[in-house]
Amino acid sequence: MKLNATEEVVSNNMFNDPPEGRYVLVDLAVTYAGADEGTPWIDLSPTFVGTDARQYDASSCGASLNNGAMHVPTLEKGGQASYQVCMDVLVGAIEGGL
Repeated sequence: MKLNATEEVVSNNMFNDPPEGRYVLVDLAVTYAGADEGTPWIDLSPTFVGTDARQYDASSCGASLNNGAMHVPTLEKGGQASYQVCMDVLVGAIEGGL
């Protein structure tokens, strides 16, 4: 997890806007263990819990990422994928957050 990924996220795409707080970037590696199929960017909701007792998720970040969740295909049982999720977190809520 990168707690200060603002420069990386903004420079990734000329249309990425600066955050209201600071971009936090999380690298995820997933393996689908269900019986049918799963779509990680729909089925999973990674969150950052700030020290302000708020949860921040990917909906707070409209930035385009090279390895973003939308690029992950639907997975069959045993299928694996890696991707990134960014979150726009208030600066004062980052240090000590989870």
